[in-house]
Amino acid sequence: MIRKIAWQQLWSKPLTTSLLLLVMALAVALSVLVVSLGSGLQRGLIAATEPFTLLVGSPGSSQQFVLNTVFLQDKPLSNISYQEVTQLRANTKLVKQAIPLAFGDSVKGFRLVGTEPEIFTVRADNTKPEWLRLSSGRPFQTPFEAVIGQDVAKQLGLALGDTFYSTHGTLAKGKEHQEEKFTVVGILADTGGPYNQAVLTPIESIWELHAHGHKPNRVQGQLPKAAQAQAQAQA
Repeated sequence: MIRKIAWQQLWSKPLTTSLLLLVMALAVALSVLVVSLGSGLQRGLIAATEPFTLLVGSPGSSQQFVLNTVFLQDKPLSNISYQEVTQLRANTKLVKQAIPLAFGDSVKGFRLVGTEPEIFTVRADNTKPEWLRLSSGRPFQTPFEAVIGQDVAKQLGLALGDTFYSTHGTLAKGKEHQEEKFTVVGILADTGGPYNQAVLTPIESIWELHAHGHKPNRVQGQLPKAAQAQAQAQA
């Protein structure tokens, strides 16, 4: 009897009841959406930061440092010497692996990352596969070879064997380094993070582009317009 009266009372004003049901449905949907977005954001942050056990760079904003190195956003910090990488590697009691990352240039807005082949051996932990795996091609071997992320390949229409110029700075439109062309030798599998938008190349490529006629070497090399060393603590 009470249910019947309540039902009749609800539908005696159908517009009010419909609006009430709509508001309740939207409230529930919004709650579910917020929870899903929070969970997805957390998974994304974990996937992006897991490979970076420790970051070493020049003094400056730690927020800017992480945004540039991990998320490929914001401006890079100032230079450090390659000797810093050598010193990290020499500390075998504390450091298992140290990999240089040099920033400062881009390709149509995608970050050019100067590094070394060892980056393809980095694992978040021993139970997981390599962080950067190739879907096609091979790792870079010589200067001005490039391994590009999936987003770079799709949005720029690049395939194995294609060539391109890099641009000074991180803006999509800037002065091109037309002294040397890069050649795509590999395309990354989906990393599940920001490095889908990376263009990886030997660090010597970055040095030679900024050497201004001088032949750099690893002792004298400055990691241009920000160099960060990714180090993994010794287990």
